[in-house]
Amino acid sequence: MRAFLALALLGLASLAATRAAAHVADATIPLTVAEANPPTAPPANAGGLATIEVNADLALEYEVTVHDLSGAALAAHLHRAPAGESNPVPEIPLTKIDDTTFRGETEPLTADQLSTLLAGGFYVNVHTAANLGGEVRGQITGLDIVHGTCSCRTLSRKAFRKCVTGEIKKLDPTQRKAAEVKALKRAVAKSACGLPKLPKKKPLACCLPINEAANTAVSGKLCAPVKKDTQCTALGGTVTAGSCLPTNPCSPPASPSGAFLD
Repeated sequence: MRAFLALALLGLASLAATRAAAHVADATIPLTVAEANPPTAPPANAGGLATIEVNADLALEYEVTVHDLSGAALAAHLHRAPAGESNPVPEIPLTKIDDTTFRGETEPLTADQLSTLLAGGFYVNVHTAANLGGEVRGQITGLDIVHGTCSCRTLSRKAFRKCVTGEIKKLDPTQRKAAEVKALKRAVAKSACGLPKLPKKKPLACCLPINEAANTAVSGKLCAPVKKDTQCTALGGTVTAGSCLPTNPCSPPASPSGAFLD
């Protein structure tokens, strides 16, 4: 199964290299004291968050932020081991930005590393002086493969809508008339993608459903600004806390445009 998933992701990467998709898979991983192995004894509120993206060239783009540790984060790495097990040998170092942040891009993964990653065999480990073996940790699981083509992380509002229209035109006439495609057109038109700021009278964030048609054309989750709950219901979405801009509560963490995570 791991080999099959790795081959699938390699195929998606080759497609992404020829189109606008910024990356081909992603995951958001909580870092907790409870996952640390061996166990640690930092402040009770110690924790963090890691976002991992597999780029089209199979390099990992990442950001790791931590808070309430026993002291400054000295280093962070990806270690190879299943959940609940420990491997003291770091495999992929992460670049330190400051005492609470690591951000950067790795070298492209090997086929073996990719297969292990997809199987949940890597974890993020953050080290401090008090806990050199790791103070907070998060197993990289639930990696979502990005299927869509069009993303407003890399496209303007106009270009994004043009991209989606182009993907719809590739469907046969029967598919283009399907209810899912009509719903996709409506969602794209109402989304916050590419907006520099929200309309003053539409403060609420409406998370729009991603149907099969959207998964083919759209990379990410749409957030539509609405005035009231009933408008969101009419779009088939769900109102959530927060606003579409500058963050996207429908798919955290938000993309630079504030409307999508692709």
